[in-house]
Amino acid sequence: MDERRTFSSLVLQFTLAANLCTFFYLMTLSTRTPNGYYPLSMLVYSPAVYLLNKLFLSRPQTMRRLVLLNTAVGALFFLSILLLGEQKEMLLLVFAAGFCLWITMKGGYRSLHAPTLHEMILSLDTSAVMLVLLMGYTSIMGSGILWVLPGAAGFAAACLGVAARRMYGPITIKGWALLGIAFVGIFGLMVLLVGVAAAPAGEGIVMLWNGLVTMAKGVLALLWRLLLFLSSLLPEMAAGDLEEPYAQIQLPEEELVQAEANPVLTIILLVLAAVALLLFLAWLLRLMGRLKIGGRKVPKAEKAPQRRRISLWSGLKRLLESWRTRIRLHLFLTRHRDTPVGMFYGLVRRCRLSPWRKRTGETPREFLLRLRRSAGEDLELAAALDGLIPAVETALYSPAGRSDTVAQAGLIRRRIGRAVRGQFLRDSWSSVRRLRKPGVDKGTKL
Repeated sequence: MDERRTFSSLVLQFTLAANLCTFFYLMTLSTRTPNGYYPLSMLVYSPAVYLLNKLFLSRPQTMRRLVLLNTAVGALFFLSILLLGEQKEMLLLVFAAGFCLWITMKGGYRSLHAPTLHEMILSLDTSAVMLVLLMGYTSIMGSGILWVLPGAAGFAAACLGVAARRMYGPITIKGWALLGIAFVGIFGLMVLLVGVAAAPAGEGIVMLWNGLVTMAKGVLALLWRLLLFLSSLLPEMAAGDLEEPYAQIQLPEEELVQAEANPVLTIILLVLAAVALLLFLAWLLRLMGRLKIGGRKVPKAEKAPQRRRISLWSGLKRLLESWRTRIRLHLFLTRHRDTPVGMFYGLVRRCRLSPWRKRTGETPREFLLRLRRSAGEDLELAAALDGLIPAVETALYSPAGRSDTVAQAGLIRRRIGRAVRGQFLRDSWSSVRRLRKPGVDKGTKL
């Protein structure tokens, strides 16, 4: 399962870098060429920063160390863009810094949280939209197919990420080979479609854009006419109704002198703000140093159930509830002592301390048949039990037979009670003999 999480995170990081690369191409398509260190280096940096964070968190770390690591890595990558890239405009450098920050933060986040299927599908949709926009734009500008390669690679990776997420079980070597072949096939198909459908797609995008612009102009014209109509409904004011303008207020000359800014005070305020910001960052890093993350999670051993003392009132309530249950059961058995249901539960209760007690998982028929076999030579009791078995089954599983009574209920109770009492006396005597002679163990023959 960990390899599936790693693959999904790598796919999301690579797709994010491909989308940012496509967005950069959309901004600079008319003035730049697609070859160069930046933005193609983001395709390598984005998965690499995730792997670095995952390797760093293989052991327990603190949040402060993770933040410092990602800050250093992001700063080094941005410095490499400044030194090796060809960006000279301030706006493009600001976008490059934002891209580095975003990718680095996502890499650290992915090392802590596994991607969800919703995020994978959202990344796939974003890749498709960016690819369609760039394909139409390149067809309009007459640019080459090299501009679309990062977007096509990101779309192919996003498709494989969603497919791998929907797969069950571990991914074998054959599965990885199939994913690689599928990536190459989807990437080649996207490049082929871009080469064939770029011009029609560009014309369609231009027509869509022109239609949207015409619709917006029409809406604005309607709004302007509405405003003119509303203004025509207001009453016009006559020229004589206007009041005389207020006399211009004259201020003394000494109050018109503006106070000049004190440069020393400005420097002191800037220094205090910088010190406050540094203190806040130091406090934040110290706070993050207490947060432990990373490492392998060791499952906690389950604690043994512990007995805790209860209050006197709770003990009395439990005792009264048990007495209430016993009384209700006794009343039920007394009221239905001659019915098949009452007979069955009465026999279960009467035999609970004898070798014939009802076993766990034993059905009513099996319990009564065992009593029937234990009857031995008592033919009258055996015949009574033979008639009781179908009556009990009918009463328990068919509501129509619950009101019937058992003709020989008294006979069954007397004979079973006599056998239980006799067996109890024999077991008690055997226990006494074992206590008197510890070396002799004569078991009860059932």
